[in-house]
Amino acid sequence: MPIQHIMSHWCARPDARARIAGSPKYPALRGFADFYALDEGVVLIASLWDLPYDPASCAPNICGLHIHAGRACTGTEADPFADALGHFNPGNCPHPAHAGDLPPLFVGRGGYAWLGVYTERFTLADIIGRTIIVHDRRDDFTSQPAGDSGTRIGCGLIERLGRGGVGGILGSGHRRALDPDRAQRLLLVLESLPPGIIKKWYNAPIAQKEEKLP
Repeated sequence: MPIQHIMSHWCARPDARARIAGSPKYPALRGFADFYALDEGVVLIASLWDLPYDPASCAPNICGLHIHAGRACTGTEADPFADALGHFNPGNCPHPAHAGDLPPLFVGRGGYAWLGVYTERFTLADIIGRTIIVHDRRDDFTSQPAGDSGTRIGCGLIERLGRGGVGGILGSGHRRALDPDRAQRLLLVLESLPPGIIKKWYNAPIAQKEEKLP
């Protein structure tokens, strides 16, 4: 998949989004997962904050991430996201060949994680109305039936977005100063970065922002 093809799709509003919220044990956990439909597959961009983080030097700080078959982020006191059901696995394949299996989240200081991945295991239509789940441990990509990735600590319902302008953090004056295509690309790059980096970009001169665009 040529990077130019992928970037051409990123210059538009995401086709779907899941707003991720934490379980009662992790009420501060929050984030989003944006989905961009391509001809051959889907690009997923996820940003999450306040994930569990261990500052010990050899702590793995890795959280599992999967698309689940269920259509609700509800459950019981013991399992707040039980209604998300198991991994999305229409082919009834063994793990890690589930359609909903995704790379893990590498958690940085402060509990922030960012992930970008391209997959042909599902289409956008396959996952609309389903859920994306964050786990408190890494997926070992071996154990059955689901990788021994621990407790479900975050959940979001994947919803289709209507067409429209790209929402962003830059004011209208910034958007007028840039070529529209480059401005949209800049907004998408900025929205996927940690808050500290976003602040630096926001305060930088317009020319400097344009020079650093991919």
